[in-house]
Amino acid sequence: MTKSEEARQNLEFEVRLLRETLDRLGARTGDLEERLEQATRELERLRRDNRRLESSSEALQSALDAVYASNSWRISRPLRSISRLAQSVLLRPAGIERPRMAEPGNGGPSADGGGAALKPAGGKDPRIVAPRTDDSDLSPREKEVYRELIRMKSGNKAESE
Repeated sequence: MTKSEEARQNLEFEVRLLRETLDRLGARTGDLEERLEQATRELERLRRDNRRLESSSEALQSALDAVYASNSWRISRPLRSISRLAQSVLLRPAGIERPRMAEPGNGGPSADGGGAALKPAGGKDPRIVAPRTDDSDLSPREKEVYRELIRMKSGNKAESE
C-alpha cells in the first residue's frame, strides 16, 4: 500500500468517525430540544398555578382582614380571651405551652407557620392534658377565675347526677 492510499484510508476513517459523532450529537441535540420544550411547558404551567394561588391567597387575606375588621370580631374579643384563659387554667399541665388562636399582632399561629406550638417539658407527653392540681403559678386574677370555673364545673356535675 502506498502512502497516498494509506493517507486516504486514514482520512476516510476519520470522516466516518466524524459522521458518527455528528449523528450522535444530532440525536442528543434533538433529545435536549425536546426536554427544553417539556421544561418550558412545565414552567408555564407552574407560572399559571402560581398566579392562581397568589390570587386565591390575596382573596383569602382580604376575607381574613374583613373578619378582623368586623364589629363581631372586635365585640367577641373578650370572649376569646376568657376562653383562652379558661383553657390555660383548666387544661394546661405545667410546662406545656398551648397554641393560641391567630389574631393580628398576638403572635399566634399564622399563615407563615409562626406562633406557639405544644412543647414538652420535663419529659411529659404534650398530648396528655389533665386538669391542674396546683394553682401556685397563677396570678391572683387567674386564681379567682380558676376557682370560679372549678365551682361551675362541679355544679354542672352535681346537676347532671
